[in-house]
Order: sequence, then C-alpha cells, then structure tokens
Amino acid sequence: GWAIIGRIMPVAFGAIYALAGSVGPVLGQNLGAGANDRVRRTFLDALIVTMGFTVAAWIVLALTGSLLVASFRATGETAALILLNCRWIAPLFVFLGALFVSNACFNTLGKARYSTYFNWARATLGTVPFVLIGGWLGGAKGVLIGNMVGGIPFAIAAVWVCLKMIDRLPERRTPPSSTRRNRLSASES
Repeated sequence: GWAIIGRIMPVAFGAIYALAGSVGPVLGQNLGAGANDRVRRTFLDALIVTMGFTVAAWIVLALTGSLLVASFRATGETAALILLNCRWIAPLFVFLGALFVSNACFNTLGKARYSTYFNWARATLGTVPFVLIGGWLGGAKGVLIGNMVGGIPFAIAAVWVCLKMIDRLPERRTPPSSTRRNRLSASES
C-alpha cells in the first residue's frame, strides 16, 4: 500500500513541490527591493496557494480513490490504505506544503540552517514517535496517519518563525520616485 501511495502523492501534489521551488526568487526579489510588506504577502500568498491546491488535489483523490485502487489492482488492506490516504490523509499534505514554503523563505532570508532544523525535527521527532504510537494503536493505518500528523506542529512552528523573521527585517528607507527624480534633475543642472 505504501509503495502505491508513494507513487500517487508526488503526482497529486507536484504543483506544491514546484511552488516551493519557485517562490524563493519572488521572495528574494522583494527582499532585495526592501519591500518587506511584499515579502510577507508573497509568503502568505504561497501558503494560500498551497492550501487551495491541497483542497483541489484532495477532492480529485477522494473522488478517484476507487479508480486508483482498481488501476493498481489493489485488494484487502492495500486497497483500504490507498482509500484512507486519498480520502482522509491527503488534506494533511497542506502542512508538508507549508513546511516546504517555509524552507524556501528561510533559504531566501539567509537562514538556511532553519530549514535543516525543521526538516530534521519533522523527520525524527515528528515521525518516529507518531508512527510508533500510530502503529501500536491502529496498525498500518495508524502508521500512515501518524506519519502525517507528526509533521503538523513542525509546519506550524516553521510558518510562525518565518513570519517573525519577516517582521524583523530591517526597514529600508528609499525616497519616493519623484524625490529621486528631483535630485537627479538638480544634480544635472
């Protein structure tokens, strides 16, 4: 079941991976321009797009779950795991997507080690205990649920830290365009 789910998820959520890879340059351009409000807006908009796309992918997965089961010729517990993932676990991908977007933000803000910290924490503290407890309580289904639920606190924390970093960016005071033009005109005279 996990092997099949591992094939479905990257295809279903490929746009979120692409978004996480493409938002960094937009954040960087606004950071370089000293437009801290646009850095924050870009980060928040990327999170909103992540949410929207997750909902859309979840709807498609929920509606086509049975078709996926049939196309992989899955039966028994394998089929049950695929359906559980498509119908109930898929929306939790929004938290993984939020972590990806936060990583892009950390990297752009020159704080790449925060990406490492949050990814390491999610992959260990957010996985091992949750998977063990999930497996103990619910078998293979509990493992799948635990794997995704364990990432929620780390995604929320990463988003919060990113927002705090953005709020602490130094203000750049640039004169309005008309003031710059007036100075240029005066210096040319």
